[in-house]
Amino acid sequence: MVLDTTRSVGWVFLPCNLITRQANDVGSNVLFSFSTVNLQVSYPFKKEPYRLEWHPVNKSQINAIRIWVSDGRDNILDLNGLDVAVSTMIEEQ
Repeated sequence: MVLDTTRSVGWVFLPCNLITRQANDVGSNVLFSFSTVNLQVSYPFKKEPYRLEWHPVNKSQINAIRIWVSDGRDNILDLNGLDVAVSTMIEEQ
């Protein structure tokens, strides 16, 4: 992913339509987020979580997953047509 961090993007969020979780009484659909502080402008980067987090899925059947890249205000970030690869694990209980 190459991201222009000069446009006041301090954090990048990857929301997912399959999860809804509560943290401190605030709902969230964010699967993963990271700061742009240590990224070089216009250079590709790879991010991996330090630890895996399991979130309950809010659907009983999954026929599609939507994950997008946004800023802190849930505005979709313009990645200039570049592809983003996201790997997820779904476990049935």
